[in-house]
Amino acid sequence: MQVIPAVLTDDVQTFGAAITEIQAIVGEHFAPYQGGRFATQTGCEVTEHALALGAHGVGQSSWGPTVFALVRGESAGLALADSIQSTFRHRLARVDVSRARNRGAACDVLP
Repeated sequence: MQVIPAVLTDDVQTFGAAITEIQAIVGEHFAPYQGGRFATQTGCEVTEHALALGAHGVGQSSWGPTVFALVRGESAGLALADSIQSTFRHRLARVDVSRARNRGAACDVLP
């Protein structure tokens, strides 16, 4: 009940908190199957690190091991990515920064 109103009002703090809460609930449901709230210990540590550095929200993509953190703005994203990369470099495949997309995917049918 918080996610959509937060999107509509551009309230990244409430949006991030709601996404984090949803992710925690889903993670607890799957914990017996994936060994904890996150698929990997590294994923758990990265999300804790991101929250400690001011990320507005965190979560895991489906069954993982990909995790994500929500921040406002490219510079905040790049700074967080640099910190995660330097802190966990030996345990990560890669760190990417992307922006939100406010519309669904589009498919083109080619002849």
